[in-house]
Amino acid sequence: MINNILVVIVAYYPDMDLLRRNIDTYQDDVDRILIWDNTPGDSHIKTDSLNTNKIIVKGEGSNKGISYALNYAWKYAKKNGFRYLMTMDQDTLWHNFHNFKDDTIMKERAPIGIWAPGHGEKSVDIYEKVDFVITSGMMIPINILDQLKGWNEYFKVDGVDNDFCCHASYMNIPIYLVNSCHITQRCGTPEIKSFGRMTFVVHNYPPNRLYEIYKNHIITFRKYRNMKRLRKSWMREWCYYRLFYLLFEKNTLRKVWAVLRGIIVGYTYKLNEIN
Repeated sequence: MINNILVVIVAYYPDMDLLRRNIDTYQDDVDRILIWDNTPGDSHIKTDSLNTNKIIVKGEGSNKGISYALNYAWKYAKKNGFRYLMTMDQDTLWHNFHNFKDDTIMKERAPIGIWAPGHGEKSVDIYEKVDFVITSGMMIPINILDQLKGWNEYFKVDGVDNDFCCHASYMNIPIYLVNSCHITQRCGTPEIKSFGRMTFVVHNYPPNRLYEIYKNHIITFRKYRNMKRLRKSWMREWCYYRLFYLLFEKNTLRKVWAVLRGIIVGYTYKLNEIN
């Protein structure tokens, strides 16, 4: 196969209708789709309902986390001769994936690095060099994954993408947004709130997720101290706006306490215990 793409979708109690729509947005342009099911117990994903014969389902009957699943897919891709791995969440929808493929693996002069979809905004430049992209929609050449040695499995769910991008920067591997396409993604359980004339979205993450988000990101920024611009951007988002938004969510005190614990543990964790 030429320019062959393996897609890995990490699933956890998936909404099958949304998963089907997810796959429909790119299935004609990829070669194989590996669904890793992190749902505890036997998998309930029925491949015959997903409109394609390109799918295989893997899992171990328990929640192994995102990084474990991605590393399985990386090794599977190497073993089976794939040249590219695209990583997807179950709740992401592509817009113009064909453009993304044309502007990356099909274009001879495309910049070499890690590619990810743009934000849906018009841009003069197709390729925009950035410090950070989310895991969902990321396309990585297998030879670059070999250099990075995959994903750090200390980070199970939260902070997986942040650590991966910081490591890529440390290894001088560039990351590009491809602005001829974009994705939409559902994060948490979003809800629109208002305060005076201001309207904003709260994501209603549970306390344990907030603890992991703050702990893991702080640990990563301690590991990669050169990522000052990314750290500043994250701090502005999560230590100003999102803390304010917690006032409009349920269980505010529990969530604030989870954030404080995450910050304390993040700053006191021994870095030599993380691979």
